[in-house]
Amino acid sequence: LSAILLGEKSGLDPEMKKLYQKNGLGHLLAISGLHMSLIGMSVYRLLRRMGNSFLFSGIAGGGILFFYLVMTGPQVSSLRALLMFFIRMGAEITGRDVDQPTSLAVTAAILSIYQPLYLLDAAFLLSFGAILGQKTRLKAWEGFKISLAVNGMLLGIMLYYYFEVPPYALVLNVILIPLFPFVMLTGIGGILFSELSGTVGKIGFRSCDRLLSFYDKLCELTSALPGSRIVTGQPELWWVLIYYGVLFFLCFLFLRIQLL
Repeated sequence: LSAILLGEKSGLDPEMKKLYQKNGLGHLLAISGLHMSLIGMSVYRLLRRMGNSFLFSGIAGGGILFFYLVMTGPQVSSLRALLMFFIRMGAEITGRDVDQPTSLAVTAAILSIYQPLYLLDAAFLLSFGAILGQKTRLKAWEGFKISLAVNGMLLGIMLYYYFEVPPYALVLNVILIPLFPFVMLTGIGGILFSELSGTVGKIGFRSCDRLLSFYDKLCELTSALPGSRIVTGQPELWWVLIYYGVLFFLCFLFLRIQLL
């Protein structure tokens, strides 16, 4: 829970960390855009429902995210999430439509200007690739198709930088990512309410513990299955470029068919 909420991994069992990574769930143990979005948007929506203005709610949500980023340390994924949150709040406050592809491109440009070597960094490519993959999804069977789109977008990056791919990550992410907000909320609730009532705090922590135990058991079960990890070695860069060329061509072709 400390690794998930604070990015503090000193107390994390190395075997557990390896278990998550081998099953394609290592992103859950790092402060990512998912964490930032959950916290920032939860604060923003709560304040809006309480009747506060777009401006006040956006500044409050962005301020909390900024200090959360300072506390946990600036990582590529969390910087991306913070910048995209500010752009979204700017659209909300000015009455504009939220255009995610544009905000994603602007955020990538800002981070690339800040540090050009990000363009060769696996964390940068995985973070932006995951968001880009979500934009290619279909509407039916939403959860599975989002996971399929994201994993398809990240496949080339994973093979080039990590030389292996966990095939069951497609299904695991569909099952476990929707539960992740409850892991965070019960963990945060346990921390907050333990200061007010030890009993209520224990309920939050126990609920979080049950959810994390389910994550562990499912990862262990998946690891025991045949072909749980396929080691390919590093492909040549031109193979990766061909893969993404074909992928984008198929996406373009599908979108054209949809418009007919």
